[in-house]
Amino acid sequence: MFLNSQEANMFEPQCDKIAPPKPASNNSQSITIIFKSIIQKYEKTRSHNINIMNVARKYNLQHRRVYDLFNLLTSLHVCKNVERGKISWVSMNEAMKTISYEYTKIECDSLTKPMTSLFDLSSSPSLGQIALKFLSLYIYLDVQTLPLKSVLALFHNARCDIKSLERRVYLVLGMPEIMEILTHTKRTGDYTITFDFQPIRERAMKKKFVIASQSMPASVEGLLSKFDMCYMNSVSHDRREKFYNIC
Repeated sequence: MFLNSQEANMFEPQCDKIAPPKPASNNSQSITIIFKSIIQKYEKTRSHNINIMNVARKYNLQHRRVYDLFNLLTSLHVCKNVERGKISWVSMNEAMKTISYEYTKIECDSLTKPMTSLFDLSSSPSLGQIALKFLSLYIYLDVQTLPLKSVLALFHNARCDIKSLERRVYLVLGMPEIMEILTHTKRTGDYTITFDFQPIRERAMKKKFVIASQSMPASVEGLLSKFDMCYMNSVSHDRREKFYNIC
């Protein structure tokens, strides 16, 4: 509804055993409906004075859940903080711009950093950090569907408790589903990205290619005579092999 392939084309800078998520309850389903209606409302009105506590009271929701929603939306620059507890709505289009910008940084950093460093999370990552890393991983690997268990294995490090990380990731994944960026497949623990990220991927790789050609002549990119799909597909294939070896 909010993000599609046409919008994507517009933007430049796409372990321990994990318990499967519990089936959605009627309550969680109703929260999903409410959150979707909240997003639709503010996308239409573009309000500059959203009071989180008032939203929680109006929809009879726990204020912490509403804070979580707006924290994630703020990290995607869909809205911005005005002051404590007050939000100004910008546009859902900003989410795609933010994903594109953040992914381009990851792609350029891949010239000098391995996958484990690129997707390393802090000991207490924010919901926005988790969401952007999760979405960027689809583009990095050039895949439509990812198994959550493998993603958690990549994200987990010694500084972060696996159970705590698991809970935060499940919390985050509900939000992109509400925004219709991700969808939960019929297979337990698998999530599919719903927008065309190829324009984001191609622009990010082109930028990395230019940087390498100019400043890293001994790199693979620096030695190639031109940027093409064969190069892109070869890079993505190698990344997928490394990902599944790690995870």
